[in-house]
Amino acid sequence: MNSLLYGYLRVSDETDDASVCQMEHGIRGFARAKGFCLAGYVYEYQSGCRPGFETLIEELQRSGARHVVVPSLGHLSGSSIISGHLLARLEIEARAKVHELDDA
Repeated sequence: MNSLLYGYLRVSDETDDASVCQMEHGIRGFARAKGFCLAGYVYEYQSGCRPGFETLIEELQRSGARHVVVPSLGHLSGSSIISGHLLARLEIEARAKVHELDDA
């Protein structure tokens, strides 16, 4: 069985549907190309809030999934300091590795 992977996307009111579909398509392609089983997507809708991120950690812990893909680290946070903190939380709390589509 292939390892489970979750996609995590930050989507604002200004993000058009075509852009969201393109990011989802990129995540599906990444999963397929790297041999992962895409378990689903977690969306973050509000800037400065992270309920989706908390849901992601809970889902990773529940499912045993160890991989997350983001279109770019900017989807975690626009701040490199906060992105680093969130990456550390994913690694420590969920033992997850984060992949970027930008680096794929």
